Amino acid sequence: MISEQKIKKWVEIYLDHINKISIETHIKDEEGYKFQAVETFQKNFDIEAQDLGDMLDKSIIVNNLVVGAHYFPRKMLLIFASQFPDKTREILRNLFNEDKDIIARINEAHADLDRLMDIQNKELGGEAHSYAGLRFLSLLLGYHNPEAYNAMKPREWRAFAGYINDEFKIAPKTSEGDKYKILSEHTDALLEYIKGNEQIEKIRGSLTRGLDFDDLGYRWITQDVIYVTARLLKDEYNKEKEQIEKIEQVETSDEDNKDDNKSETIGDPEMQFQWEKELENFIVRNWERISIEEGLTLYEDEDGEIGQQYPTDSGAIDILATDKDNNFVVIELKKGRSGEKVVGQILHYMGWVKSNLATNGQDVRGIIIASDGSVRLTNAVGMVADKIQVKYYRVGLDFIDPK
Repeated sequence: MISEQKIKKWVEIYLDHINKISIETHIKDEEGYKFQAVETFQKNFDIEAQDLGDMLDKSIIVNNLVVGAHYFPRKMLLIFASQFPDKTREILRNLFNEDKDIIARINEAHADLDRLMDIQNKELGGEAHSYAGLRFLSLLLGYHNPEAYNAMKPREWRAFAGYINDEFKIAPKTSEGDKYKILSEHTDALLEYIKGNEQIEKIRGSLTRGLDFDDLGYRWITQDVIYVTARLLKDEYNKEKEQIEKIEQVETSDEDNKDDNKSETIGDPEMQFQWEKELENFIVRNWERISIEEGLTLYEDEDGEIGQQYPTDSGAIDILATDKDNNFVVIELKKGRSGEKVVGQILHYMGWVKSNLATNGQDVRGIIIASDGSVRLTNAVGMVADKIQVKYYRVGLDFIDPK
């Protein structure tokens, strides 16, 4: 059930942020480009254009709105428009046909673009994915009719829906059209709440100042509220998680030294965290060269977003992967020495993946990666050894004199 109190809190976080940095800074340094992107599409889009590819290239600005999968959905749409102009034109006409049900339109566009991708793959001998999922299709809808449709970034929208509705869930294999419908119910609840809010109205007016596009439907200011707060909450969660890990690292060392009657220390925790805080990004960037386990592949969703900081109902999974048998692997990175609390955390994430992503009997297991472990961690993992394993990493730094 959607909670108005939770919606209120979500909006308060957004407004506090805007008040802190100023509306002008928000427009210039954060989200103003999105409203300009709508304006650009509105001025350039013409379904009857003789050169469909050139028209789409001018209409769809290269920016963070289309950054998913390295801009691949946009790139492929331009390629399709060049190689299959009639089919691409018909797909867009169908997607924008207001006489048809929105769920059907999104699902048909998703399937039709995938079919064009299959043709392209057969001709080139490739296995590429169009990534024309909910993110890109809802963006096209939001560009074309900004008063009626929600341009969604599915990760942030799922985080928002889960925040305001404890019962929110999108079942595995839900179609892109049905996902849009489910998420729109939550988006519309926020939209109705912010309508008439004087502060929101001032921000909306500032974001559309000088544009023909005025966002009278409140769709894009709603998008702004969802995305900004989701980003802020994610940053806050990561900071809290890091602080907890620092405390746990010291506590774990103290307890182990007490239990083992040792006097060794782990060094300066702050220095170690600064040294290792890029561990996750390093692993993801060098995935093909780092041997965590043979056959592991980074998970990618329908929109081409990889499984790094994958959102759940209580925080984000550090890395989500699939193994050679297509089962899910939840990877939790612990900076420094790890205690037993991480076992409960990773089990929760594994349960969420099983309920929300796994299909057709897919299994879920976990890998904890830390620089070192405690006796308590060893004991805790020993009870679930069939589901969770621990791996330790080493970070080294060598100094070499020049010859």
